[in-house]
Amino acid sequence: ESRTFEVQNQHLLLFRHVASSLAQGSIWVSQGGNAQTMDAKARMKFGTLVLAALLAGGCLGGYNRPMQLIYDVGPKYPPTAKADKIEGQVTLKYDISVDGVVHNVAVVQADPPGVFDQAAKDAVAQWRYKAPILDGVSQSVTGVVSTVKFVLGAGAYTDY
Repeated sequence: ESRTFEVQNQHLLLFRHVASSLAQGSIWVSQGGNAQTMDAKARMKFGTLVLAALLAGGCLGGYNRPMQLIYDVGPKYPPTAKADKIEGQVTLKYDISVDGVVHNVAVVQADPPGVFDQAAKDAVAQWRYKAPILDGVSQSVTGVVSTVKFVLGAGAYTDY
């Protein structure tokens, strides 16, 4: 993986050098043993060909996309907390696999402790993401942090 990164960086540096040389008119060609600079039209054609070759080879990087939540489930308000009119929040930490599934859900902080923990974990475990893509390859993500809030009368909860 680091080798791929090095090769891509070398190609990017080559592209920058060629682009700079084209802009300055300092690309040299040899015709019959005599070195000459390219005219503006030839520089434009050459630059277009170099850029097309680098893009076709994937040397300027691939498709990238940040992760995106595509399906979420609201938590179930615990009946005892609802009856006692308790509100609160739970901060969770979890991982997302390359196929967008949530794993390793753990409570980081809960207020009040122990009241909403399981309901928050159950809800987040059902969330689905479009995993991030880096250079055309889906990536897993670790250490995602989300806070689930429990507020009476908010209407976003289901009953047990």
